[in-house]
Amino acid sequence: MKFYVITCKRCKRDFQSQERRMKTCDECRKCKYCGTQLSTSKLQFCDSSCFGKWNIQKNGLNISFHGMSENTKQKRNAKISKSKTGVPRADRGELNANWKGNKSERHTAMERLEYKIWRATVFKRDDFTCILCLERATKLEAHHIVGWAAAPDLRYDVSNGITLCKLCHEKMTKREHEFQDRFTAYVLQAIPVILTDEERKKFEPIYVVCSYCGKDKRTSAWHLKKRWHFCDRACKQGYEKAIGGNWRMHAKS
Repeated sequence: MKFYVITCKRCKRDFQSQERRMKTCDECRKCKYCGTQLSTSKLQFCDSSCFGKWNIQKNGLNISFHGMSENTKQKRNAKISKSKTGVPRADRGELNANWKGNKSERHTAMERLEYKIWRATVFKRDDFTCILCLERATKLEAHHIVGWAAAPDLRYDVSNGITLCKLCHEKMTKREHEFQDRFTAYVLQAIPVILTDEERKKFEPIYVVCSYCGKDKRTSAWHLKKRWHFCDRACKQGYEKAIGGNWRMHAKS
């Protein structure tokens, strides 16, 4: 083996190394606090914990190992204990000036099968064409003629839906009442349609059986191609312990 004589850039001492690009010796590449050998000369400490402990010894600061003063730590713990006692903040929820109501119900409903079928039926009735600009846009949205919150009974009624492109839908924001009569007249003249069984199957959820616990798991058509399915990481790790190896290697065999 060939060794090179290199001058350390920190201590200015000569040392031998098999790597010609080495710039510092082994002594200069150790952690300043615990003395652990580091892989590169750019680092001086193993992690932030060693740096905090070294800073305490050098400067005599009254700080914790996480780099936080005792006064700040007490204030933080006081805030955490106060939040855990259930004391509500004055600027949350309905008391906030930017509160616009609870939208979680609408977002949850948009993921349901009933909403997806209603949306697809409205698009099919309108021939996937925007009613305002009469263009077959790539981004279409189903608009409720009577608002979602105003008429809960008409949320999934096809006669209460109209097809709009994204640009037209944005332009008529806060102006829905101006187009309500026009949309209602169009729906009365339109020919009603019904989705076929094949079109409905596209929106129905796909379930597979977990390879470890045997429970039903919801998945997509792309993940359906896999041979092994798991509920979560816990089931995956339990399956790997049972077979004594990685599940991917077991799948290839």
